[in-house]
Amino acid sequence: DCTAGTTKTPAVEIDSQATTTSALIVRSPVTIAGTDTREDEAALVAVAEGVGGIAYFHRNVATTTKAGVTIEEQSATGTKEALYVTTAQNATAATSMVHLETTDAAHDEPALQVTQAGTGEAIHIISGALAVDGDSITCDGILVIDATSATSFNDEAITNVSDIAVDSITSDAATVVLINDGLQGLVDEITATSETVAASLTTVITEITTNGDADLDNVTLANGVSGQIKIFVIVVETVGGDTVKITPATFLAGTQITFDGTVGDGCIMIYADNEGWIVVANNGGTIA
Repeated sequence: DCTAGTTKTPAVEIDSQATTTSALIVRSPVTIAGTDTREDEAALVAVAEGVGGIAYFHRNVATTTKAGVTIEEQSATGTKEALYVTTAQNATAATSMVHLETTDAAHDEPALQVTQAGTGEAIHIISGALAVDGDSITCDGILVIDATSATSFNDEAITNVSDIAVDSITSDAATVVLINDGLQGLVDEITATSETVAASLTTVITEITTNGDADLDNVTLANGVSGQIKIFVIVVETVGGDTVKITPATFLAGTQITFDGTVGDGCIMIYADNEGWIVVANNGGTIA
């Protein structure tokens, strides 16, 4: 019980000069069932009762051969995280929950590196937005952003070597979305019938196969959202005489656009709130 002391004069100090073993090893029982889940169920507990930090690790050697801090979880069926950090900070807090910082401008390795050996996400953001204020996002594989709320890159570049899949990309008036290696839209494949088949609104491209009954097949298209692009193309004419009409729920030019079934025929439409679907490119179709 130390109630007074001077700087760098701790209550307990371990000064080990051994080069073949640890300075301190703490082992806990296999089963822990205390009443306080924070202080009774851990091998090592540190509690700060003042405004100072809880733990401080310092290493000053020219060349390191081991990690500064290692957490090794060997439980294959565990239900708790290997590292869990929580904070009670509210709107008055002026700092982040976790902060990683390098101090040498010549440092050219990642500040954070994640290796996922399994099939789950390497990083999973359950709630809140992803904000990137740095220079760029670089991805050597597939970058998937499945965001239910805002995801902001603050006008910085996304550099992608392979594929990028996002729910949407929104750019303000001062920002250009630059695509260097081509744009690939999601595709749905349908077999058109005279009884009506609906085209998907969640894909950019609908590939149409005629059903081979030599009559007029009908593909319907529900109303979209302003600015939405929809592309139709006939990829298979099962038998000669198959024809296809596309019937949008709201159509500026009429009620339908009809194709004679020739492979390669199709059209591009854009949706406008007041006008409905508008044909901006047409290959082989007759609008009526």
